[in-house]
Amino acid sequence: MRKTAILILCTISAAIISLLLLIGLTEMPNENGNGFTRKMLGMPVLLKENVHSLPAENIFGYGRKLYLSEPSHKVIYSIGNEFNITGQFNIDSIVGQSLLPPVSFFASASNLYIHENNKARVLAGEFTSGKIDSFHLNSGVFLKSLQLSDSLVVIRGFEQSSIKPIFMKMNMLNKKVLAVNSLFDNRDDAGFSTDGFLFSNDLRNRIFYVKYFENGIVSLDTNLNILFNTKTIDTFIHSDIKIQNFKSGNESKLYAATARSEIHRFVFANNDYIFIQSNLISDDETQKDFRINPIIDVYDQNRKGSYVGSFYLPVEKKDIQSYYINGDSLFVLLKNKIALFKLGI
Repeated sequence: MRKTAILILCTISAAIISLLLLIGLTEMPNENGNGFTRKMLGMPVLLKENVHSLPAENIFGYGRKLYLSEPSHKVIYSIGNEFNITGQFNIDSIVGQSLLPPVSFFASASNLYIHENNKARVLAGEFTSGKIDSFHLNSGVFLKSLQLSDSLVVIRGFEQSSIKPIFMKMNMLNKKVLAVNSLFDNRDDAGFSTDGFLFSNDLRNRIFYVKYFENGIVSLDTNLNILFNTKTIDTFIHSDIKIQNFKSGNESKLYAATARSEIHRFVFANNDYIFIQSNLISDDETQKDFRINPIIDVYDQNRKGSYVGSFYLPVEKKDIQSYYINGDSLFVLLKNKIALFKLGI
């Protein structure tokens, strides 16, 4: 009898503990608090999706032309309306050597562009011809880059003989610097604390910069004049990143001396809004919702980056590889499929 009573008591206690853990982990709003809340918008509508078996890591395009790149950076695939493979561009065989990461991909109406940061090089070629041209920018290495047109690029590189980051608009055909803006010139850490995403709207007449580790959106025109500089809704104002200098012979390398936590995971923009997938849970969200689905914060370009609201995307957060947006059509590359959503903002 006594053993039965003890067994029942243990069972009840275990059930209570499990229930408390379940409530605490999945159903209650964020108890610690990050100091902000979200205004929830309606979910986008899934229009179609298709399974793929490619080791793709990035989806990009121009208008309705879509392309996929893969981790080895040896092949670019063109994909059709049903997300089927319609062709491939063999970079490795055309260039004659492997690309040096990090690498970024862009497209225009007729060309593909490949940016090699550590070589300060842009490769440009037509998908159908299989030909490619190489342009060295004479800027040293660059941290981030953006293709504005068939001749114009924006890079975040360094001032000459300095570790101070600087934004430059360049003509890649004649290597002429057309505009310069230092932006975060009060930091002396080689750009570690202000590292981030450099991207544009559909028309490529507005440029945006969103930092990985701190809140804020900077909007620039194509001459690198600031249109607005505003905060995102999260509360991380300063990342407090420390760097250290490692010397080996005549070489000197800078490293982040402390761990860095990204608060922004992905960004993209159409001609009206800026979209940011956040890594921070708000005070009014549940851990369960935030853990499973990506939360996208929306900001209005035409109202100086004011916050519009947020929506959950009905896909597995852990499977997301990249996004591409064209108007109100949002393409999402996942580990094993591509999905198309219609935005209702």
